[in-house]
Amino acid sequence: MDLASRFHGTFLRAESDYNRVEAAKELSQGNLPAVFQQCHDANSQRYFSLLVEALGTRPMKPVYERFLAALGQLEATSILTTNADETLERSLSQFELLQHSDLARGISLVGSKTRFIGKLHGSISSVQSAVFTTQDYDTLMRDGTFIEVLRSLLTTCSVVFIGYSLRD
Repeated sequence: MDLASRFHGTFLRAESDYNRVEAAKELSQGNLPAVFQQCHDANSQRYFSLLVEALGTRPMKPVYERFLAALGQLEATSILTTNADETLERSLSQFELLQHSDLARGISLVGSKTRFIGKLHGSISSVQSAVFTTQDYDTLMRDGTFIEVLRSLLTTCSVVFIGYSLRD
């Protein structure tokens, strides 16, 4: 919600083509992908620049460092994340990296007990792959291969969800 609010404030001030009324309504209803879509539609270059700026490298807190150290100790563990920042892959370089477009390889990697990080919503280093807008989600949900691979991974592996709300 904070990120969408920051985008909304920036686009209110900077973009005359920004649909202020619709975006404010969507923000108040918690429809964050629709807010990001309004921003993207008003000025995609500014939208992508703000994403890179917002999700760029920042200092890690000690609790997150301990969490990453614990993950690095686990054998035959793989990670699926919706985070588009790159903190995990920078910190866990011993894990193979899979973008959402290559997630199908995850099935064979699980079988061979190769650890990987699956980026379900893309990465900031390829900012146009990041999934934030309604159009991004629609495209992802129409990707039958992605859905089947995700279904397979979630039904054949033990899964621990960390840091998500019930709304997710």
